[in-house]
Amino acid sequence: MNVQSNRMKWIYYGAGSVLGVVILGFAVNLFLKQNTLNETVETTSSQSIVEVSAAVAGNESLSEFITLNGVTKFLITSTIRSHVTGYVASLNYSTNNMVHKGALFCSVKTKEQDALRDMPRVDTSMQLFNKPLSVYSNAAGLITTLNIHNGDYVSEGDILAVVTEPSSLILVVNVPFEYNRQIHIGTPCDVIFSDHRKMNLCINGILPTVEAASQTQSYYIKLPNQNLPENLNVTLNLMTKKSAVGSLTVPASALQTDELEKEFWVMKIHRGVAYKTPVKPGSQNSSLIEIKEGDIKAGDTIVTDGSYHLEDSSLVSIIQ
Repeated sequence: MNVQSNRMKWIYYGAGSVLGVVILGFAVNLFLKQNTLNETVETTSSQSIVEVSAAVAGNESLSEFITLNGVTKFLITSTIRSHVTGYVASLNYSTNNMVHKGALFCSVKTKEQDALRDMPRVDTSMQLFNKPLSVYSNAAGLITTLNIHNGDYVSEGDILAVVTEPSSLILVVNVPFEYNRQIHIGTPCDVIFSDHRKMNLCINGILPTVEAASQTQSYYIKLPNQNLPENLNVTLNLMTKKSAVGSLTVPASALQTDELEKEFWVMKIHRGVAYKTPVKPGSQNSSLIEIKEGDIKAGDTIVTDGSYHLEDSSLVSIIQ
């Protein structure tokens, strides 16, 4: 009886010990979980939320441009020359006047006529020989340069005026020869004037010479019916490449790179977290960049402003 009683006591003691160990283990496990949860909450609360601007990746056709300077020129320029030697007796035009071909430009009194100017008083028949000689215009257009005035002495062959044809106004741009395969007749371009006017034109011709020092070739664009002065400087954006329709593109400001420009990435936003996503860029212009490779698809939200020094998996808030 005593043996059986002692055995029952040991069984109770063993069960109690096991139960105590289980309860202790459960308490320790609960304590560790609570600490882990507290640490997670503290870490999350300590990570600041960065405000960023964002845009959506899309599928668009992308064109590349180069920016060059151009200058206006008159393609057709003519001169009016004197065919006699003498003094200008009368002048019918001034600078910026339009002159027609065959019109009387001026009259010139020869030295002989000037020496015999008093002879008609003695012999009236000399009046026929005292009439100044007429000089007719051999060109039509706008008088841009006038080299004479009434009473000036001119020699035979002197240039009296320079006449330009307004409809022959062109825009000349010197293009580096390395672009001769991309830029040709018909290439579209944007012409931007100093007063911020903009015209969409295309290349109309190529001059068959290359400037020796700069290795540039002159291309020209016609500017008909444009009331513009000669030697006006303008800016041109010439298209050199056009990507396939439907290329994946992101704003140019979204692309990030390292100091050596060997690695490229964008910050893609998913559920309020910005993830560093490596990409391979392709064609680009001033506003868009083509993405050839990378874990990005059309419709993904990409950080465009605020991604500088932004770490991977950062919490972000998009501002409007």
